[in-house]
Amino acid sequence: MKKFNIKKYLKTLFSIVLIPMVCVACNTTDSSTSSSAGSSIFPSTLAVSSPLSLTESTSASVSSSVKYATSSAFVPTYQQVSEEINNLLTAGSIASCTFDPADFLTLEADADCYGPLVAYEDHPDGSSIPNSGTLPTGDVGIWLETDPTTLNACSAAQLNARMTSAQDKSNATLSGLASMVCTAIANGLSLPSATNPSVNLLTEMNALGITDTTFTAAIMSYASVGSYDVYSYNLEFTYAPLADSYDIVVDMEHVPTSNPAVYSGVASFLVNDSFTGGNCPASDVTHNGSIEYDAASSTDMAQEVRSAVFCEHDSDGRDTVTQLVDPSLKYSATTPTGWGDNFSIFTGNFDPADLVGTYAFSWQAGHHDGNSRVFNLALENSGASAFAFYGYGEDVETTDGSIDGFICNWAGPNSNHTIVEYAQYQEMSVSTTGVVSSDLAYITYAPTVSCEYDGTGSFLFDTDADGLLTDEVTTLDITIASGTMDLEVGIDTDSDTIETIEETIDDSGYVLPTM
Repeated sequence: MKKFNIKKYLKTLFSIVLIPMVCVACNTTDSSTSSSAGSSIFPSTLAVSSPLSLTESTSASVSSSVKYATSSAFVPTYQQVSEEINNLLTAGSIASCTFDPADFLTLEADADCYGPLVAYEDHPDGSSIPNSGTLPTGDVGIWLETDPTTLNACSAAQLNARMTSAQDKSNATLSGLASMVCTAIANGLSLPSATNPSVNLLTEMNALGITDTTFTAAIMSYASVGSYDVYSYNLEFTYAPLADSYDIVVDMEHVPTSNPAVYSGVASFLVNDSFTGGNCPASDVTHNGSIEYDAASSTDMAQEVRSAVFCEHDSDGRDTVTQLVDPSLKYSATTPTGWGDNFSIFTGNFDPADLVGTYAFSWQAGHHDGNSRVFNLALENSGASAFAFYGYGEDVETTDGSIDGFICNWAGPNSNHTIVEYAQYQEMSVSTTGVVSSDLAYITYAPTVSCEYDGTGSFLFDTDADGLLTDEVTTLDITIASGTMDLEVGIDTDSDTIETIEETIDDSGYVLPTM
């Protein structure tokens, strides 16, 4: 069967019909309200998660074959969320159709092992002596091999931490939309079809009684595009815990096939919030996210998740054709509703049954930074082992998820953002306790423009992130020659006499994921 082109469809749809991009689950033309109909019209193997995020679960229905540690109850978060969504689709009872809007409020964070404050004295790149101060948070990459809080390898800990916000919001989007399907079935209502193209569930969704939540729109609809069934869902509500109030909109366009494992689509979320200390001129912001997915088979999922904080309330940062959050819409005087903070792009090509595959995660703290931070990660065998590279890539507006190299002095004295052909590297495995252990790490460098320091001066920097310099060695030698600077270095595999870190990453067997 020829693959359905969701982007081409959306371009056609929006050039013909002036309707909002709203959607959720999908259907064949069967208007049955059985629980099996719910599973057939929704992407039941879709979730969003860091591939190294684990959840402790006692559920007997999660197969031991997908457990990272089969002797324990730890399972991939992806599998746990997918199961929860399927529970909604097959629940059959109104009481089981609820979801948790609080997941839309999760914010980004860094792991404690990544980019801590690093105190220094007599920095050799400084123009005067002494040069003392503190390198800002988030700028020194993987600084400790193991995260002191989670005990995970730092690559896993940081990827999990940075993805938490987009992960929770995306899965809340999928759960909220699956809740609509559940509610329709539990109330004995026909699902949308050719003979019943629109179903309004506003009364039924409010009757669920979800705490602090008032729904203002809840519509499922159907359209036939050529030989394809396309289902659109729109859910809008206000979530008001305590004295706070958040207006939230979630949508999906879903294209199923006769094979429930083969489908494609785009979902999105918009969440009004308040955020201070970022790059927007006022505290009113909108969290925008999009989830593009394409399941070619039961073992082949392609996924791209974008998320960012846009300035002002009710800001829609999606491209009007693709409905994907647009990194080119940066805040400026002429684009006051553009994104100001925390733009991230997560791309994966993987088997949804065991998450084996390759992943790229790029993020940029501010619209003016000029470079993205990037993880390239491969999960090798049923979640038991993985390896990751970390470095810097192009601006998030143009990045394809590749690592171009490393920047060792991002914000220190006389900092320089010229890329050097290095990257950090870590090999990991999952223990029976659910901890992602570090098996090998090449992460050590000096926070200088060259990434090296010969130890001949009085330069001190906080190597163990304990906030003290009194326990550091004044003659610390961080150079390639001494073997203490152990970043991965660029190599030449194509015989062009140019050594690049991209060739090093390619040589590892890593394949950049694409949509």
